[in-house]
Formats: sequence, structure tokens, C-alpha cells
Amino acid sequence: MRIPGYLIIWPDHPDFLSTGTVVMKAEHKIDIHEELRSLIAHDLGAQIFSSMGAEQLRKVAADIVNVDLYRFPTFVKLTAKALNLSDDLDGFVQRHIEHLLWVHKRVAMWRCGNQASRHSLACQTKVIGADYLMQTEGYPTIAISPMTLPYEDALWVTRKIFASRELIMYGEDISMGGGFDKVSEVFGLKNFHVVGAGKSAPRAILQVLNKSGVFLTYPDFVYEGHKVHRTKFMGVEWPFSSSFLSLCMRENTMLLPVFSRRSSGNCLEITFEQPVYIAEPMESSKDRIWAKHFMAATLSDMLQRLISREPAHWLLLSSLLAECRHKGM
Repeated sequence: MRIPGYLIIWPDHPDFLSTGTVVMKAEHKIDIHEELRSLIAHDLGAQIFSSMGAEQLRKVAADIVNVDLYRFPTFVKLTAKALNLSDDLDGFVQRHIEHLLWVHKRVAMWRCGNQASRHSLACQTKVIGADYLMQTEGYPTIAISPMTLPYEDALWVTRKIFASRELIMYGEDISMGGGFDKVSEVFGLKNFHVVGAGKSAPRAILQVLNKSGVFLTYPDFVYEGHKVHRTKFMGVEWPFSSSFLSLCMRENTMLLPVFSRRSSGNCLEITFEQPVYIAEPMESSKDRIWAKHFMAATLSDMLQRLISREPAHWLLLSSLLAECRHKGM
């Protein structure tokens, strides 16, 4: 099968995911994510984007689908079909593109300084599974969450939900681009640290965890230049940060699955699942490589289960079956 812009080898076998026979390679790199980022990087584009309402976003998404812009809607549809993500493929494509637009609108709002107060954020939060969150108190906790929100929103939502616990987030873009300072100015992010590339980052993360704090990053995303460990994820070989896996393997650590989605009425719904307790240090295992394989498989299973709650909101969907450069929002 050939689609302009992509070269696809598509199997007829229904169990292709288990046989690993899918290959999809971008012939030229036209990425709607990059186009949207370029648009909101300019003041005029950011101002226009940040002022768009829900109906406008829905209409723009529909227009993108109708003209099959960059063949991206077709690509998303094929991906959803291959992974059996939805029975309503057309509706899935619309929801995914609409969510991408909403995410970039939120980033544009932060960059334009439109959100001068907490009230102007206009996002309510609803927490599901709060009992699971409480089970992690008193333990070093690592939040396991797929990328569904921009880092700016992830910051204030996390601070609100984890209340008084000390927090630390790894995010190279937000630590260097001033994003944390903007969010902190509005929300007063006390007892919250953001670290990026640098030798001091691992030490800072361990210091917070050793005080039963919470570490956050997007485990389904790896910055360039980091050592990775690959495992099967959503039917393809997927890179996980080797350093992140090592943190998850530490003794007395709680791994807390959490999924954030935009529900009706512009409300952010935060769902926690049963935490996984790492009682013994897996790093001391005689077969350290096997232990890392096991942890990668555990994270893969956890993330896939979380994404299945609303796969149209997963921002890395387009990275599955094409050669896409991982880059944070």
C-alpha cells in the first residue's frame, strides 16, 4: 500500500502485532506536530491560537480531516486500525487531531501570558482513584503516566493533586525554556523542583525520592542522547530511558499509574490505578539485564493499559509506525 508521503508495508495477517511484520517509514518529514509548534512560536500565531474556543478547534480539526492535511489523518486512521484502538476510526481521527490542537492552544496561552491568574486557566480537575494515591504516602513514589498533556499543565495539575508532598520533574525543555517560572508565578509551585540535562539531575531526583517525595516525567518519551532500553510496546520496539528504569527498580519504591484526559466541559480527569510496590532492590539481582527487561515489560504493560483509557489523547501516537524524532511539547 502506498500513501503519498509515506511508504507502508501492510500485512494481511490479523495477528501482525505479535509477528512484528509492520514497517512504516516516512519518505519525507512533514510532521503536523512540528508545524503547530512553528505556528505558536511566533507572537501572532500564538495570539490567534490561544484565543480559539472549543467549537473553533473542533472545526479546524474537521477541516484538517476533510482535506487530509499532510496525509496525517490517513496515517492516524491506519495506525488506529492496525492497533484496534477504536471501532469508530473516523471519530478517533477527529478526536486525536482536536486534542493535538487543544494541547497547542494551551501551550500558546502560556507563552502569550494570557493566564495571569488561576481563575483564568478555566480547567477544572476531577480525581478518580484517590485511595490509590493515598497508598503511596510515606514511600518514594514514581508517577507512571503517558504523555497526554503539555508540561505546563502537568506541572500545576501535579502540584494540586499531590498537595504537600515534595515533587521533582525531569523535563529538559521546560527547565531551559522558562516554562517552570511562568507556571510557578501563577500557581506558586512551592516544594517543586524541575531538572534537565546535567550531572546534578540524578542526585536531585534521588534526594527527593529518599524523602518519600514524588518523581514525574513522561516514561514513554526519551530525549536525544540518553541511553535507552528497548522493549515491545504497542506492537513495536520502543525506547525507554535506561536511567528511568533503574530508578523504578529501587527498593521500597512505589510505581503509581496515572492517566490524565480532557473530558467534557474542558475538565481534566485524573485517574489513578493500583500502585506497584518494589519491595526488594532489583538492581542487586544476579541477572541485572533480565531485571531491566522485566521492569521495561512492566512499564510497557502499565502504559498500554493507561493509554487504552483514551488512546486518541496520547500525544506520541504518530511515533508508533513512522520514523519520528521524539521531541517534548
